[in-house]
Amino acid sequence: MREVCSDPQLLPPLLRNDEITESCKYELFKEYSSRVMRWSNKLVVYSTFPRTLQKLENWCKKIGWNTFYIDGSISNRQEIVENFEKANQGIFFISLKAGGVGLNLVSCQYVFIYDPWWNTAAEQQATNRIYRIGQKKPVFIYHFLIKN
Repeated sequence: MREVCSDPQLLPPLLRNDEITESCKYELFKEYSSRVMRWSNKLVVYSTFPRTLQKLENWCKKIGWNTFYIDGSISNRQEIVENFEKANQGIFFISLKAGGVGLNLVSCQYVFIYDPWWNTAAEQQATNRIYRIGQKKPVFIYHFLIKN
C-alpha cells in the first residue's frame, strides 16, 4: 500500500483504471531534482522500494544525468559508491535495505527521502551516510510528504 501511495502508476495493470495519472510525488521529484542538479550536480535519493527507485532512475537517464544505483541485490556496492564519490555529477539511488555499513557519501550535500519510513532510526542511519567525517559542506535533507 505504501508503494502505491508513492506512485499509483506502480499498481498492477488489472488494478489500474484510466483515470490514474502520474504521481504528484513523481512530478515533485522531477522539479526538485532538476533544481538540485543545477545547484550542486549531486543528489542521493532513498526509497524503501526498488521499483520506485528504478522509475526515478529511468527518468534521470533520459535527461542525460549520471546515475548510480544499489539495492539489496547489488554485490559490488563499494565500487558503485567509489564511482559516485569520484564523479563530478550524478544521482545515487539507494534502497533502504542496501544502506548498511560502509556507505560514506561525503561528496554530496542533497538527500531526498522519497517515501517516509516508520522506523526513524533506519532513516537517520541513511541520512548519516552523508554526514560522515570528511563532509565539509552543509547537508540538506528533503522529505517527500504528500497530503492525503
